[in-house]
Amino acid sequence: MAECTGAATDAAVRACTQVIDGRRVSRDILVMAYANRAATHFRRNDDARAIADLDQAIRLDPRNFEAIALRAQARARQGDFDRAITDMTATIALRPDEAVGLRERGALQQRKGDAAAALADFNAALAINPNDAAALQQRAALHLAANRLAEARTDADRSLAIDARAVAALMTRAEVRSRQGDRTGALADLDAGLTIEPGNTALRQTRDRIDPPAQQAAAAGAAATTAAATAQRAALDAAVTQQPNNPQVRMQRAQAAWAASDVQTTIVDLNEVIRLEPRNGEAFRIRGLAHARRGDAVRTINDLTQAINLNVRDANTYLFRAEAHVRRNQRQQAIADYRQVLRIEPGNQFALNGLRRYGLNN
Repeated sequence: MAECTGAATDAAVRACTQVIDGRRVSRDILVMAYANRAATHFRRNDDARAIADLDQAIRLDPRNFEAIALRAQARARQGDFDRAITDMTATIALRPDEAVGLRERGALQQRKGDAAAALADFNAALAINPNDAAALQQRAALHLAANRLAEARTDADRSLAIDARAVAALMTRAEVRSRQGDRTGALADLDAGLTIEPGNTALRQTRDRIDPPAQQAAAAGAAATTAAATAQRAALDAAVTQQPNNPQVRMQRAQAAWAASDVQTTIVDLNEVIRLEPRNGEAFRIRGLAHARRGDAVRTINDLTQAINLNVRDANTYLFRAEAHVRRNQRQQAIADYRQVLRIEPGNQFALNGLRRYGLNN
C-alpha cells in the first residue's frame, strides 16, 4: 500500500491496482486505493480513468468529500460543468457549515458562464466565512469581468489583508488599477506577484501588456523557470519511485508540490512522511496549510496543533490556526491564538486585525 500514493508513476498505478484486485483489504483501504489511483490518473490528465476510479470510491463511501470534490474537478476539466456542479452540490450537503463547497461551486458556475449563479455562491460562501480569502479573490475576478471596478478593488483589498501573498488578488487589483489609469500601482502589484510566483505566465503577460519593453526578457525568464520546475518535478518523482519509504525524499516532493499549488500531491506525500516520521512537526504544519487551502478547517486545526505540540512554534503557525478557528466559529480559541502570535511578534498586524474582528484591542 505504501507505493499506492497518487504519484504520477506507473509503479503507483500498479501498487493501487494490486490492492484493488486483491480485495483482501477493508472497505476503507479499498476506497483509499481507488482514490489514490484516481489521483494518479488525474495528475496525468487522464480524466476518464480518474472518474471511473472515483465512481468506485464514492460507491463504497458515498460521503467521501475528497473523492466527490476531485471528481468534480475531473468532470470540469472534461467540460462537463453540469455534472461537476452536481458533485460540488453534494459536497455542500456533506459540509453545510463550511464555505469551501459553495466557493468551489461558484468557480464552476463562473467557468460555465453563469455569472449570476457564481455571484450567489460566492456571496453565500462569504456569509459563512467573511474571511475566506479564496472566495474574495474569485468574487473580485467576477466583479472585474463585469467591469464593476469598485467592488473588484474592495474584494481584492480584503483578500490581501487576509493573505498578503494572494497572487490572484494582486493580479485582479493590478488590472483594476490599470483600467483606472494607475499604471505605477498596477506594476507594483504585478511585481509583488512575480516575487511570490516568478514563473506565473499570466502575471508576466499582464505586465508585458502594461509595460511592453520588458516583454522579451520576461518571456525568457518565465520559460527558464517553467523548464527548471518541470525538471525538478521529474527528478523528485523518480526519487520517490526508487525510495518510496525515504521520508526526506517524500518531504522534498511535498514541498515542491506545495510551491506549485499541487495540494493533492502535497497531502499524499506528507501522509507518508508522517507515517514514517510521526514526530515531524514541519510535515504536520505544511499538511495543515494544505488542508486550509482546501477549506477543511477541522483537519487544519488538528495538524497545526500537532505541529505546535512538536515545538513548531512560529507565529505563522498560530496565525493560520487562529484563522481556522474563525472558520469554525470558535471565538475563544481564535482569540487565544491571536494573542499568542502577539507574544511572539508584538505588533503583528494580522493578529491585531483578527482581535479587532472580535472588538478587542489586544
